[in-house]
Amino acid sequence: MLFDLRGKRRRVVQGTYLTLAVLMGSGLVLFGIGSDATGGLLDGLGIGGHGGGGGHGAGGSVDFEDRAEDLEEELADDPRNERLLLNLSETRYQAGTSAADSDDGGHGGEATLSEDSLDQFRASVAAWERYIDLDPRRPSPNTARIVVQAYVGLNDLAGAARVQEIVVRDDPSQGTLGSLALYRFASGDLRGGDGALQRAVAAAPESQRRSVRSQLEEIRNRARTARSQGGAAGSQLSQPAPSPQAPGSG
Repeated sequence: MLFDLRGKRRRVVQGTYLTLAVLMGSGLVLFGIGSDATGGLLDGLGIGGHGGGGGHGAGGSVDFEDRAEDLEEELADDPRNERLLLNLSETRYQAGTSAADSDDGGHGGEATLSEDSLDQFRASVAAWERYIDLDPRRPSPNTARIVVQAYVGLNDLAGAARVQEIVVRDDPSQGTLGSLALYRFASGDLRGGDGALQRAVAAAPESQRRSVRSQLEEIRNRARTARSQGGAAGSQLSQPAPSPQAPGSG
């Protein structure tokens, strides 16, 4: 299982990123996963050891949760309000990153997601999907850049790829297309990953195209190997993190 339970039923997010790093074959930095950031995957999720949301303590999380509850009340009266749904999705994600922990208080230790973090990420995704169900004429790329990280935190790489497509439509750059290729490869969609790979190479500066192609082809090859062996890229990574079980249920 990619998320291990530790201590007070915390799920270690490190496993997901290590699996992605294995696919990448070159550490935790490549395309600014999920955004145009230059940091690693954990920083992209907001819980890395360089000033991210992890280890901020309960206060920030409670503030975001209070704001989210206010938004929920507004949505009860206006359930088709796209602006409220977008705000709710972003706020739930922020609450989730604020609830994340680090073994040494946010100074480079093992990043972990609490059960509350995962619950907030699920709520973020649920609000986003309610928004998408309204069939907006132009889905928000700014919120998509945020919610894609919630999908990654939940270990739903296929969902992350779907949302990343919205980011790509707004900004078809080397970075966004490289992220899309990675999500597709990691979820087992090799054909879709190949398409994003070709577009990422075409979007790269000419002097970098060979390097970009080489890196992405290595990711594809590792994903293909993992899938043929029944590994993470073809199965486990494409499955969302399970909901918490009651104590004693297994």
